Amino acid sequence: MSKLILIISEEADLSTETVIDWIDYIGYSFIRINENDTITLNKLVIDDGQISFTLEVDGRLIYSDNIHGVWYRRGFINMHIDINISEDIPNYELVESFIQRDRSAISEFFHMFLHQEYRGLGIQDKTEISKLTSLYYAQKAGLMVPQSLSTSRKESALTFMHSGEYICKGLHMSTGLTKSITHDCLSNLDEYFMPSLIQRRIKKAYELRIFYLSGTCYSMAIFSQLDSKTEIDFRNYNDEKPNRTVPYKLPKVIEEKLVLFMNYVGLDSGSIDIIVTDSNDYIFLEVNPVGQFEMTSYPCNYNLSKKITEYLIG
Repeated sequence: MSKLILIISEEADLSTETVIDWIDYIGYSFIRINENDTITLNKLVIDDGQISFTLEVDGRLIYSDNIHGVWYRRGFINMHIDINISEDIPNYELVESFIQRDRSAISEFFHMFLHQEYRGLGIQDKTEISKLTSLYYAQKAGLMVPQSLSTSRKESALTFMHSGEYICKGLHMSTGLTKSITHDCLSNLDEYFMPSLIQRRIKKAYELRIFYLSGTCYSMAIFSQLDSKTEIDFRNYNDEKPNRTVPYKLPKVIEEKLVLFMNYVGLDSGSIDIIVTDSNDYIFLEVNPVGQFEMTSYPCNYNLSKKITEYLIG
């Protein structure tokens, strides 16, 4: 049986489809597992320094010996334990919780093992990196970051915002768009509020979206600064008049710092946002480990789906 690429993803993820198209075109085999697929562990053998397994997905068998590479794109391995227990038995809820824990333990093992033992990209426990963690490691890597405050107290925020302009964003990777914030906004809040990330607003000459693939940066400049709709956050897209985007070559010193940053956070791929100022300073904002790379690939003709495929095949 020929070797195959194992892909772990979500059913609706279009990026997965573009890579599969290339795997198929090249003539390589693959199996895609979505998080809504039911996966059964037929066997896992640990013996004499070796580990082997057989998984079953919708009647298809996956043998450990036949896997060549693994792409963790999104989602998780939805391990199924096929036993029926009656809700009438004593301590039913406790028994059910034990089953759930065992299911999670098996899933956790496979995510770890597949990442450790096969050529691949992505890791399940690195899909969500907080903005505070990113800022910490970016500074550690020598990158410039915005002056930042995380607080849930109005007095602290007012003191921090002593002059200039500021923006506010969620602490989690996927919590909404970046918004402008003023003293007037804060005056309407209670003394304590949900923890927030407040940063001094950086005036940008342009901004960069960079797709990082195992040591290589594929960068795109986004000229969002002159559109009132996108000047603070380019993701507040102007569909009628989209921002101009062009391929961009990063200075070598910035690339080296980004490689160091990605090593610190333990990522081999991801989408990085940077602002470039009028003074030519590069200000790191955040990283999204599972961002949509097509938004960089298509406008810049990077053909990232092909490059990901070639990396997985090796």
